[in-house]
This record gives sequence, C-alpha cells and structure tokens, in this order.
Amino acid sequence: GGVVIYENPFICHVNTINWDLIVSKGAKKIFRNNRVICPNICKNECPYLHTRRHCWSSTLCQTICYEKCTTQGLTCRLDQPDECCHPECLGGCYGLGPDSCSSCKNVLHNGQCISKCPNKYFIYSERRCISVEECFSTANADDKPWSLYKNHCVKVCPSDYERSSNGTCVRCGVS
Repeated sequence: GGVVIYENPFICHVNTINWDLIVSKGAKKIFRNNRVICPNICKNECPYLHTRRHCWSSTLCQTICYEKCTTQGLTCRLDQPDECCHPECLGGCYGLGPDSCSSCKNVLHNGQCISKCPNKYFIYSERRCISVEECFSTANADDKPWSLYKNHCVKVCPSDYERSSNGTCVRCGVS
C-alpha cells in the first residue's frame, strides 16, 4: 500500500520520514496541503540515510532496520534494530512475538497480530477481528446495526446487496 497525508494543518516531520522503508516499492506517496512551516529537525543520533536524518518528531528517531530483516520482508525492533520482528508485524515491534507489534500487517485478535480472523470472527475496520455479537452491537450514526458480508463486519452492505433478517448481506431479491 501507499500513503496519503492530506490537509493536516498540524502535522510536521512528513519530510523527515523515510517513506520508502515503510510502504511497498513503487507505492504512491502523496503529501498535500499540510502544515507549511515546520522545524523538520531530527536529533543528531537519528539515522542518516540518503542525504538527511530520519525521525518521526524532533525527539523520536525513525528506526532503520538491518538488511537481514528487510531482505526477508520483516520489520525490526524499534529498540533493537538488529533484531527482526514477527512476520505479522508492520512498522516495527517492541518484542519478538505477534503480541509485541506496533501495528499489524493483517489483523489483530486477542492482542496478537495474525494473518486472518479465526472461525466465527470477522474483520472490522480492516484491522481487527470481532465476534458476530460485537458486529451487530456496533451501530451507525442513524442507529442501524452493522452487517456481515463475506468475512467482514460492514457499516453498509455493498450495492446490489441488502441486510437480511439474520444480519448478513444478501443479494437483493434473494430471501
């Protein structure tokens, strides 16, 4: 995937982050109409790569992973960049297991990053697993409950689908 940062009047350090280490090769990186005046200064201890230092803020350096991790498609520990994270981690980790990821490559379930939701659990907001009961108790702004579509908990059924009496999305006209 790519990254789009658009109309964030308070965001800084967009230009001090090495986005190529985060997004897929060839992915789009779009930054428009963000804060104009920023210090964009990193600490001297921050990694220097491709003509500049890299950091998330003026006090937090961006970790540059060792090649032994990146060549395997893995991220590295944020506190020890010579150690690789669990394969389900995205953006770094603070330990070696799937429960120590800073964010998940796929989905989060019971505090662990996993590749897909287990049976009877559904993907919610493209990032975590929830039960049928949790999905149905999630309500839209108009108090309509969410629905199940394939392996997702969705706010609204896709076009040509409607919510059935059991809460699943079915093709229109099919009972």
